[in-house]
Amino acid sequence: MILPKLFRRLIEYLGTGGTVKGFKAYLARNPDRVMVLPQAHSTHLDNLIEQNGSTVRLTEPPEQLVFAE
Repeated sequence: MILPKLFRRLIEYLGTGGTVKGFKAYLARNPDRVMVLPQAHSTHLDNLIEQNGSTVRLTEPPEQLVFAE
């Protein structure tokens, strides 16, 4: 299962000809603000992404994330 926000960002990035290897850097250049609950810690989506080869995953459960628009 993939979080829709993460999926949309990945599709946007891959559509520009990028590879999964550079995805985290792409997110850092195009930050999405996120609040991590219950700590109420504000950060950006790139800080919550872990990459291992061609696998991208969130480091926090999606139900604990609130995205700012």
